[in-house]
Amino acid sequence: MRRVYIMSFLSFLLLLIVFPQFTFAHTKLQNSSPEANATVLKETKEIVMEFNTEVEPLSSFKMKMEDGNELKIGTTEIVENRIIGTFDESIPNGVYTVEWKIVGRDGHPIQGDFNFTIAVPVETSESSQEQPPTLTPTEPIHSPQPVNAEENEVDHSATGQDRNQAGFWIVAGVVMVALIFIIFGKRRKK
Repeated sequence: MRRVYIMSFLSFLLLLIVFPQFTFAHTKLQNSSPEANATVLKETKEIVMEFNTEVEPLSSFKMKMEDGNELKIGTTEIVENRIIGTFDESIPNGVYTVEWKIVGRDGHPIQGDFNFTIAVPVETSESSQEQPPTLTPTEPIHSPQPVNAEENEVDHSATGQDRNQAGFWIVAGVVMVALIFIIFGKRRKK
């Protein structure tokens, strides 16, 4: 009977090792355009969020202005692991919060948010162009990065997710070796 328990436990461990995506499969926001905490200096009519797994059609997002009012999104499209929101007009200057709620491939509902700023320079008349206004950003200015996977290859070797998986493999290997020694050690004693 004890052998059945050990074999069941070993089978369970083997499944965890062979299919780790089931253990660590929660969907996360991987990339966005505009990026989180970025200051965008050009007209923007689209918000794109890219997740590490496919998202279900029930997923959605809303965008709030600094005063808490929602900005109306023209269309929302879900394509595999991306949510694309298009606005009828360019997003006006201001600070925005994108609040997203998704259902990932694993079926878990997940939510999050990120902020960004639109600061498109305002065109002025000829008389005021003699002394252009100086902008002093309170945050570092980041250019929005394209979300297209072909243009934006991401090196995952230094991410926390990969470090967690490496730790998992090390622990799983040590446990497997320990179990093998326990099983074969008891057989030799008999």
